[in-house]
Amino acid sequence: MTRQFWILWWGYLASRLGLLSPGFLALYLAGEQLATGEQIALAIAAYGAGLVGGGLLGGLIADRVGPRRTLWTSQALASGTSLALMVTRDPALIIVLALAGGALTGFPRSAVFGLAAHLTAPQRRVHAYGRLYWATSLGSSVSALIAGVLLNLWPPSLFLPAAASAAAYAVIALALPEVPPVGPPPGVPRRSLAADARLPFAARCVGPFLLLTFAISCVYMQRQSALPLEMHHNGLSYAQLGMLLSLGAILVVVVQPFAGHLTGRLRAGHTFVAASALIGVGFGLNLVASSVPAYAVAVVTWTCGEILLVPLAGAFMADHAPAGRESTFQGAYAFVWTLGLAVGAPAGQFLLTAAGPTPLWSGALVLGLGVAAAHLALAGRCDWLGSRRDSVASQRPEVSNGLR
Repeated sequence: MTRQFWILWWGYLASRLGLLSPGFLALYLAGEQLATGEQIALAIAAYGAGLVGGGLLGGLIADRVGPRRTLWTSQALASGTSLALMVTRDPALIIVLALAGGALTGFPRSAVFGLAAHLTAPQRRVHAYGRLYWATSLGSSVSALIAGVLLNLWPPSLFLPAAASAAAYAVIALALPEVPPVGPPPGVPRRSLAADARLPFAARCVGPFLLLTFAISCVYMQRQSALPLEMHHNGLSYAQLGMLLSLGAILVVVVQPFAGHLTGRLRAGHTFVAASALIGVGFGLNLVASSVPAYAVAVVTWTCGEILLVPLAGAFMADHAPAGRESTFQGAYAFVWTLGLAVGAPAGQFLLTAAGPTPLWSGALVLGLGVAAAHLALAGRCDWLGSRRDSVASQRPEVSNGLR
């Protein structure tokens, strides 16, 4: 890994250490009596909508103006947004700031993952994206612990870590190399943002991959909605529930650095098959789970699928992105993955309430295995990773400090 990659990594970790969970935002608004239940729901929905759109928009902007400029600008704005949330008492303004905060939270991922494609040798990309994924898990775990403490000490201080970490990342981003945007050939008009946004979804292999990513995300995001409800219904305490849901993050932090070396040696198509099957089976195990040990087995199973999937998906998008569209392709992946949270999580909760756990977990199992089967079929027709690496890498624009 290059020195510039580690600068990128440390900055990304810093930004994740202050990440504000929408759950803690809801607790803050309710505890301080700043909004009604309906207004709190709107604020959380606005944050989620911003997060979904922010990943896609961040990638498009990063390819237009450069990832470094996108990073430090978005993080400076994110710091200001967090401070504004700290002092704002108007519910309508809180909802607007929540929308902006969600979008600015989604921006860095696309720019970071796009820039990583330029700072990492093609054969090291799975390892590099695994390191970034590890930083996300570690930062999210630590930020939740910090938020819990601050919410008890002085609720408005909940926003201070987010403001400080975003400001730190804005400063760190200034030390990153810039990638000159790739413009159209002379005489050819620049494509619109909408046309660029459609590009990944229209690509022969990337389009089906993004569709399958959305499907498996709908399964995975049950951890955010239906799964906690089902665990509590089966008699688990809030402490047991929190322990089980944190088990996945702990497993990622401990296992992922070692799993990255293994994943990089496996055939990508077969790894996607295994990852999707593990996620489907992991949530399907909830059909028979009712105790802490049984749920722990299920959590470990789908987390193993997550560990296989996320780093390889980043490398897949990087290897299939045309020169100058690396961040756009990463943004498309971030969009469909978070769309699973916006669509799959509430749909699963509705199905659990309306029909019970058996149809929900059976459907999760069938959908996960169906995605695995589709990956197996596509693996024979698409060059998932490999020969495209050198050809795509050779077309990358030079970074401004002459790294390549």
